[in-house]
Amino acid sequence: MLGSAAAAWPQATRAQEAGRIYRLGIMTGAARAATRMVAFFDELKLFGFVEGQNLKIVVGGFDLRDDQLAEVAATLVNAAPDAIFCVSDAATRAAQESAHTVPIVGLSTDLVAAGLVRSLARPGGNVTGVSILGSELDGKRLEILMEVLLGARRIAILADPKVTQPVEFQALQNAVCARGVELVILTAGAPEQIAPALDKAKGLGATALNVLTAPLFSFNRPDRAAGHRAVDQD
Repeated sequence: MLGSAAAAWPQATRAQEAGRIYRLGIMTGAARAATRMVAFFDELKLFGFVEGQNLKIVVGGFDLRDDQLAEVAATLVNAAPDAIFCVSDAATRAAQESAHTVPIVGLSTDLVAAGLVRSLARPGGNVTGVSILGSELDGKRLEILMEVLLGARRIAILADPKVTQPVEFQALQNAVCARGVELVILTAGAPEQIAPALDKAKGLGATALNVLTAPLFSFNRPDRAAGHRAVDQD
């Protein structure tokens, strides 16, 4: 997914100019050294953007919390980047509100559903990027769990309430009820809430855990947080 986002940036900034140094702003909850970010920069190299040569990263955009996004977005815009790469709907929206002309490449669950673009074919404005359609994948993983664990009577899901909407919870609930399975809904809105939620799932006797799509869980893997095995968004 990050590779796809890397591919979108050269398209957003038009053709490369020889001898020019491009400035890229980044807004993400991941660390600079995170595997996913290393992969992102490796992919940019394939398109001819090499940090330290013709690419400069505007500082201050890594390890961000949601409450920092608006301030960081304004700071990045003042640094006059050629583009801003955002990982999450919240980061993309913050950049969109501050940058009205700077190209923004967002990695989103659904850019259209989030109201960040008009359509995938014709986004309009200054935002483009990749939609991973996470809610559809959440349901598909749940189907797979029920197929693999035919005798399961209780399956838990872990969701970030800021990302997963009530209608999505209801759709998952309906899917498991039709199969005679009880769905345990657990939520975590911060890293420190993940491990207790997993412990609760275990205490309730859940046979499996489906980790729903959310940036929080991408940057703080639940299976590593508490030593549990989970079917997650990877």
